[in-house]
Amino acid sequence: MMETPVVTYGDVTLKPSDVMLLDDPLEWLNENLITVYFEYLADEEFSDAREQFSFMHPASVFLMSCLQSAEEIAAIMSPLKLATRDAVFMPINNNDRIDKAGGTHWSLLVFVRSSGHFEHYDSMGSNTRFAARVADKVRPLLGVGNAAKVVSIKTPQQTNGHDCGLYVLFIARLRAAELAGRGPASLTEAATPERVGGMRATLREMIRDWAAAANSNGPFSPTKRPRLAPPPGPACTPPAEPPVATP
Repeated sequence: MMETPVVTYGDVTLKPSDVMLLDDPLEWLNENLITVYFEYLADEEFSDAREQFSFMHPASVFLMSCLQSAEEIAAIMSPLKLATRDAVFMPINNNDRIDKAGGTHWSLLVFVRSSGHFEHYDSMGSNTRFAARVADKVRPLLGVGNAAKVVSIKTPQQTNGHDCGLYVLFIARLRAAELAGRGPASLTEAATPERVGGMRATLREMIRDWAAAANSNGPFSPTKRPRLAPPPGPACTPPAEPPVATP
């Protein structure tokens, strides 16, 4: 049975089955929820850094990780202009199968041009191999060589088996705010289980606001929505010589 869409935001159409994942604290986020939040970050919260930041969709990251041809990857990803970006945020999933949905864990890979390295934030410490695979595929698109290492950043660990996607959203926003010069924030102090878990309700309310705006005011304009409060704060900057993650 076809579901009636709840709201369309950017390139993402959310359905009731997507939003229901936010109502149950024992469910993990799916690709659509991560995508819509990344669209929000790009279109609203960091719209002034549109030319500097790229918040990649999970589907694009996964497709890139699975393709074997560098030429094919370059052709598909060329509209993203990754070689011109100062920071690229990539959700990492541990699904090995391109022919079917799957995967049990999300983590976050961030390329920071100023440091020349990838930062990997993993709330369970189990996605290193998948992050390394994505880094291998995206280096040519970024215009960097193998000197751009994947650095494992000390990340607060989730206390359950279902909040990994929330950590991805929370940390992406926190790191982007720091890179945008909006003040440093301590990752360890900011990303408490309570604050990260609160992202579930935050995202649910955002979606309901979008849907209400679309129903009452005609075509939805995301710029009408107020921004969230600034991330708590000071710096999740990695050490000068952090350890390099190995596949």
